[in-house]
Amino acid sequence: EGFLFATEGIYFKESFNEANYISFKEIDFISIIDNGKDCNSILHIMMKNNKIITITSTILNKTPLKKFLQQVIEILSNNTK
Repeated sequence: EGFLFATEGIYFKESFNEANYISFKEIDFISIIDNGKDCNSILHIMMKNNKIITITSTILNKTPLKKFLQQVIEILSNNTK
């Protein structure tokens, strides 16, 4: 279980699940389902191809990850203008 941040995306693996890759450029929308403590919340990442990636790992606070991803998306969109 863990996360690897790369130049163009994130590789992550949660317990009992397959490893995944999220390309920063392919993220469309990010939301959090609040379950009390931030580490117990659920992060939904909607991709541009309509795939939804769900992160439930309790080793990670979801709000800082959401803010980080939103900042990366904003920087990338400003660089393409």
